Amino acid sequence: RDYALDFNWVSNVVVRDLDFYGAGVECPSSSSSITLEDLTMKYCGRGLDSLANTPRAAIWLKGANHSVRNCNIDSSYGGGILTLGTGTQIVNNVVHDCMLYSIGTWHSSNITVLHNTTFRNGSGNITMFSPGSRFNFNHCYHAGLRTTDVASMNSHYKGDLNEMEVAYNWVHSNVARWNPNANWGGGRGIRLDRNPSNAIIHHNLIWNIS
Repeated sequence: RDYALDFNWVSNVVVRDLDFYGAGVECPSSSSSITLEDLTMKYCGRGLDSLANTPRAAIWLKGANHSVRNCNIDSSYGGGILTLGTGTQIVNNVVHDCMLYSIGTWHSSNITVLHNTTFRNGSGNITMFSPGSRFNFNHCYHAGLRTTDVASMNSHYKGDLNEMEVAYNWVHSNVARWNPNANWGGGRGIRLDRNPSNAIIHHNLIWNIS
């Protein structure tokens, strides 16, 4: 199985001070208010072994009002933390060496992503597909180890981001390869792609991108 803990139809639970090796945590859409604190996770998640094998993160959050704090996620074959819900808080975590991304927010809203350190990922560090959310005070570096044409903090959301804020982040050293012959590829710092609107980006420090 992909997950050691599955919180189907569960709410108001705190999980603290556990180590996970080779299996992660899932909070399905029926769950709410699950708090994960001070977890150490290694070799969790699932990657891209076949076209039929959907990538999974070490921590998979659906439902509402979950919280992930002070966790260390290392070497996920998929993603690090993924939220597809509402009201999730992802705060003060270290997530690194993931096949895909450190923190992903797809089909979600009103997410808080603060004070996280993310580095050495195959693709981006933090993906931002969540209207009304905050991505502040994060440190993102060494994205793009496996891919090209990627940003460390990246969004392909199409539509109104409802004043999504990206601020006070340190973003640097994206190593995605630039192809000078094709004039294509490379690594960006912060990118909004596919015509999103109504985002607020300010007071970020970005350097050493390809």
